[in-house]
Order: sequence, then C-alpha cells, then structure tokens
Amino acid sequence: MDAPDNTNAVAPGMQTQDNGTANQPHVPPTLMTIPAEIRTKVCAYLLRNPGLKWDDPVWLDNFQHGLYPQILRTCRQIYQESSSILNDGQRPFLISCPTVGSRKLSIEYPSPLTRNSTVTLPADPYEDYKVLRSCRNFSGVKNWVVRAPGSASGFLSICRALCHLKLNTLTVLQICLICAADLDGVLVTTAMEDDLQRFAPLKLLRDVRRLVFRCMDCGETEDIINEEAEAELKRIIEYDTPVDHVFEMYDKLLCYAQAFERHPRFRNDMASIPCRRPAVITFGSRRPNVPSTTLNPYQFECFHPVESNLHLAKEASNGNEISTFKNYRKEVLQFLEPQYQRIIAASKNLHAFIKREKTGAGVLDAHPPDHAIYDPRHDGIRVEGTLLVEDFASSFTRDVTPEIRLVMRKYRWIMENITANMDREVSLKRLNVALDMEDTDNWERYFKEVAGAL
Repeated sequence: MDAPDNTNAVAPGMQTQDNGTANQPHVPPTLMTIPAEIRTKVCAYLLRNPGLKWDDPVWLDNFQHGLYPQILRTCRQIYQESSSILNDGQRPFLISCPTVGSRKLSIEYPSPLTRNSTVTLPADPYEDYKVLRSCRNFSGVKNWVVRAPGSASGFLSICRALCHLKLNTLTVLQICLICAADLDGVLVTTAMEDDLQRFAPLKLLRDVRRLVFRCMDCGETEDIINEEAEAELKRIIEYDTPVDHVFEMYDKLLCYAQAFERHPRFRNDMASIPCRRPAVITFGSRRPNVPSTTLNPYQFECFHPVESNLHLAKEASNGNEISTFKNYRKEVLQFLEPQYQRIIAASKNLHAFIKREKTGAGVLDAHPPDHAIYDPRHDGIRVEGTLLVEDFASSFTRDVTPEIRLVMRKYRWIMENITANMDREVSLKRLNVALDMEDTDNWERYFKEVAGAL
C-alpha cells in the first residue's frame, strides 16, 4: 500500500495559506524586491569610495575610483535613486596643492578628478583656477579635502575655482595640514594674524555649510589653528555675506586699460608682470654707429603710470589684497578718465555728423541720385568730416607723463615706424589724399574705413 501523500498537510498551530497567495509564482530575491531604505544603504555602500580622500590611490592606475559605477546603468529606477548618492556630500574628494613645477594639471593638483588629465596649466600659476573650474565633475563635488595648502598660489587657485559654485553646493570643506610640533610632540599654536593671512584665500568662499581644519590623521581644529582665527574664518565662509572676487576685478580692469592702447604689442605688454620681460619691437639703426634699439615707450626707461599701477594691481590680486587692489585700480581709472572723456566727446561729434550726412543729399547718402548735381557746399562738408574723424582718431592717443614724452621724442623715428603701417594711419593718409584730389568716391570709402576702425 502506498504511503499517504502528506505534502499538503498542515503542522499543528499553523494556519492554511490563502489559496491566492499559495498559487503565486516564487519571486527570486533581487535588489528591486528589497525595501527602498535598505536598497539605498546598499547603493551608498557600493557608490561611496572612502579611498577618494587619500592621495595614494590617485597615483595608482589600477585603482578603481568608482566615479562612473556600473550599478547606475542597471535600470532607470536604480539610476534615479542612486545617482544623487555620488555627490551627496558624504563622499570626500581629495585635491592637493601644487608641490611640483611640471605645469600639468594631473601632477600639480593631484585628485581623483584630475589623475588622467593631460591638460597643460597656464604659464601664470595664478590663472590655474580657470583650468580647475573647467575640470569634469568639479562643480558637482560637495565634500572637498584640501591637502597641505603650503603653496600660496595653489591654495588661492583652488579657492578661486570653488568660489563660483552654486549656493549650498559645498557641504564640507576640510583643510588638512602638515602639523608643526615641538620636541615634546605638542602642536604649535600660531597667532591669529598669521592664521588669517595663511588662510586668507578662504575668504573668497561663501555658503559653506561646514569648514573643518584637520591635521593629517592627528587631531581636530583647535590643535592646529588659533581659535579666534578659526571663528573669524567660519564667520566669513559659512554665511552668505557679499564678497569681492578681486582676481576677476583685475581681469576687467586690464581689459578696460587695454582698450586705450591701439598697438597690439604694447597692449599685450600691459598684461605682463614685473618678473617678465615685456614684448619689444626692434628696428635697425639709422646710422652705423648706433646699435639696434628695442623699445616699448611705456615700459622702456621708465614705466607709464597705467602700466605701473596695473602691475601693482596684479600683485595685489595674486595676494588677494582687496583694499590694496582697489587703491591701484583707482589710480589707473583716474589717469584714464580725461582720455575717456575726450573719446566720448569726439565720438558724439562724429556720430552727429554721420547721422546728418546720411540723410538725403548728404555726402554720406547711401542712395544718391544717379545724376547728382555738383554742390560746392559738399567740399566744405568733406573738410569738416575729415577734421572730425582726425579729432576722433587723435583722442585715442594716450596721455603720457613728461618722462615718457621725452622717451617718445628721443626715439620718434622708431615710434613713427611702429605706427606708420597700422590700418588707421594708412586709411587716414588715403582719406587726406582723396580730399586733396577732390575724389569724392574714394573720400567716402576711406572715411567709412577710418570711422569703422575707431
């Protein structure tokens, strides 16, 4: 006799399952079947990489940084739930200040975000922030660990790159220092003024939720920085108070000053700093016993006030000295103001002349009649237009000090060679020839060329 089938028997104390539940197919356990809270914890464990805050993995090519994890490609729901974990502020990213003069982004600023970069940094180290800011995913990081801000320009560049992040982007900013200690192993505490000067670039930042100073694996803030200095920096950085980005103010000041210089070489020299030799223009001697001469009249035997104050403003900008920069900026603007007013006045006169003569029967009429009758009054009008355009052109001649004027007169033959072949001068000469020859068509042509080039 066959044994009874007890597969459907119910053990004592247990109730029979609902028929609908019993008939459901078995669902294998997957990431999508577990509760959302547990799924988030699993994704956080997989996505947050603690190695990103240390420098050793930055130099290892085989180290997986997890910046582009495969789990995000699982499905749309996983991507939507987990993508925010990558930049939720819980995963710190290391970036070190420059210690090597290679001028390569990946070497000068070691970080998981820069380790594979082949970008060459600008010649001026104070311009590094532009490259850092353009680094992929740089603006998405919310937790930075800045390693050893010993390089003044490097630490300043990092702060400049961070200062334009969206509000509340930076959750935590950790400043990790190489701690100084005496022979007994007690950390040395510096004065408040020294600490504020040391970390002055941090004053460019706002809306940082938490600023932390740490010794590398040694201790907390109060051990390595003066408490008053820490409180002062936190008061500035963790609140939304106005801030002057002096490095951007310098760029705008330089562009404004360069607008008053017509020659491209002299204009580029304005951007040079004292430690660099400005670009020069060389011409042969007029006589055998006179050597060849190199000349930028504004930086040759003495510096022009605009160039001099621009150089000083650049140094103040590099040092993030806002009040000092504003003083030099004031000097530049005050020197350029009279020339600016002359340009405005001359341009208004020229604009009024053009507007008047573009109407019917004017010398600049865009649609003159096919058989225009000679009008002797037009001769005087063309002379007036020539004088106005010459006045407008001369308004772009820079004001100089007596010392610069002596240099320009001493080397007038060089200055004439420098400017003789510039487009404006050539068109002005042709304009005057057309006026003298009563060549109305060419006069109108060269008048438009000169007016359009100014």
